[in-house]
Amino acid sequence: MSPQNDYKLTDKATIKNLESILKILGDVKPVLIGGIAVAAYAHYYNIDYDRKTRDIDFIINESKKIDTKVMIYKKLSDVSIKEGQIFGYDGIEIEYRDGPSISILFKDKEVPYNEIELKMGKRKVKLYIAKMEYLLVDKIFTYLDRGEEKDLKDIEILSYLMKKYGYDKGLLDKIFDEYSKEYKKYSLEAKNIMEKILSE
Repeated sequence: MSPQNDYKLTDKATIKNLESILKILGDVKPVLIGGIAVAAYAHYYNIDYDRKTRDIDFIINESKKIDTKVMIYKKLSDVSIKEGQIFGYDGIEIEYRDGPSISILFKDKEVPYNEIELKMGKRKVKLYIAKMEYLLVDKIFTYLDRGEEKDLKDIEILSYLMKKYGYDKGLLDKIFDEYSKEYKKYSLEAKNIMEKILSE
């Protein structure tokens, strides 16, 4: 393993690992979520956001779980692969020798996404990135659950981009309602945060 723990989106090791998993699972269209998804939007809109991570998170529909696992074990036989619960969902973690690990969560619902081609250095990488409406709701609930500063910064970037470039309020409300049912204890506070940051 590399002694480095945190990686940026544009680091060579990050790009290499992203390309590795997308080459295997391109037809499945794994949807990028989490901090690196926020960094991807910031990069796309030319915002300097020094977001680092130790792992990259994707969501794949649960109906594709068996096929996904078969492909991963077949194509990545030389890396460490672990199965288990990730954020409360069945998942699989791929730990590369260098660069961030990749976690895949299998969820029984489709996650809305944008297909975006990012230019990183001399390379172009096509990513399926969860829509900002989804990321914002997810980040607010995540922040309320674990209280980490990096989630607050992600929320600030997302709310800035959504206010500047627009967003689908109907989709935002739909996703928020789904999260509220699943995480009831944070629902009221999450709603207050969301309304406040989008009205400022």
